[in-house]
Amino acid sequence: MWWDRRPGRCWEADPVVTVVIELIGAAVHRRPWRAHSRATIGVVVAVAALAPAPAGAVIVPKRSIAGIALHMTRSDVRAQLGKPASRFRRPFGASGSSFPAWRYASKRLTIVFVDGDSLFVDTRDATEKTSRGIGPGSTREELINAHPHVHCVSKRFCEIGSATGVAPKPYTGFRLRRGIVQAVELSVAMP
Repeated sequence: MWWDRRPGRCWEADPVVTVVIELIGAAVHRRPWRAHSRATIGVVVAVAALAPAPAGAVIVPKRSIAGIALHMTRSDVRAQLGKPASRFRRPFGASGSSFPAWRYASKRLTIVFVDGDSLFVDTRDATEKTSRGIGPGSTREELINAHPHVHCVSKRFCEIGSATGVAPKPYTGFRLRRGIVQAVELSVAMP
């Protein structure tokens, strides 16, 4: 497991990638950097490109954002992300009722809890991306090209899944402004 300096940021490397990284590290200590061949530099670049993104920097459509899945409890969220920067109440659902919400300012993440479970997760963090590289900062065209099954209901909102429906189903929504994704939300469509 590799750790980033920021709390909660880690990723598990493939065993082959780990061995290659260790071999490259050993080679760097044996020879001065300027003596490295272009092939060695190419291997370093290839390994870096194949390395997975940090676990906290992944949007899995209809499943999770920043490692926070729907229906996680407050204690699960706290174990994953630590103490929230702020707590407040936020309106959620058609009823307009306010529910407890937590904000993680450093991650630009908001989570709304209904009956103790996370039912709304919202991020504005540009480091959060889908496996196809889409997140805040992506263009509408990039979103449509990367996720052909996305449905744009207006110039300002596209969704994977459906934000409306008869049965509660998860969806991932992309809120846009001037053709740029501003925020990505994960929630449950309430009938």
